[in-house]
Amino acid sequence: MRGYRFYLDYVTATRRNKGQHKNQVIATRVKSDGRRRIDHITTKVQHFPRGTTHIEIVCLQAATNTHDSTIVGSTVTREYLDDCCKYISEGKARDHHPKLFEHLDALPAITRKPQQS
Repeated sequence: MRGYRFYLDYVTATRRNKGQHKNQVIATRVKSDGRRRIDHITTKVQHFPRGTTHIEIVCLQAATNTHDSTIVGSTVTREYLDDCCKYISEGKARDHHPKLFEHLDALPAITRKPQQS
């Protein structure tokens, strides 16, 4: 599915190291510059003293902490994705969180070209 990256949510870095995920997926919107470079679509970038940067990324994620819960639009920090999540393929994401894909499949395709009449 073009325009998205999928991450398995572990909640904490400790649980990620132990492989104890909560069976939910975070889908982040991404864009390409045409040269195979992919960037997350962000809502806010904050720069702090000592070179620290806080980046919020647009995403879809579970509304509750139950398995295969309904989906809400949200933001997630780059640090959370790096520390508490693991990048996974679309196929694995579909297995872990089917309701996410019910939502995504119902959306119009991001990269779909307009039909010629």
